[in-house]
Amino acid sequence: MSADIGYSVTASPSEGFSFVLSVTPEGTYEGLEAFLPVNCGTPSRVENSPTRYDTKVGFPDLLNYDCTKGYSVDKTAAESAASFTIQCEADGSFSKVPGLAHV
Repeated sequence: MSADIGYSVTASPSEGFSFVLSVTPEGTYEGLEAFLPVNCGTPSRVENSPTRYDTKVGFPDLLNYDCTKGYSVDKTAAESAASFTIQCEADGSFSKVPGLAHV
């Protein structure tokens, strides 16, 4: 059996992508393992954002961040630019954090 992208039997992005499943003479399955989401670890703190995550996250978790007052992702005062989201990727990394600039 093979895992979907972003999953492995060890939660590692570099191993455990498959296992062998067989049927015993009694007709039961042997070798069954569970596929787990790839672990991205604990995200780094983001400068100019008060949001903190202190727990490990896994694929495909989304992490929402707010900008510190006076900062945004596009140098405007627009409310929609005062927050952003990053994702735990299938390869165990986090998506890129946008640059936060003073408004």
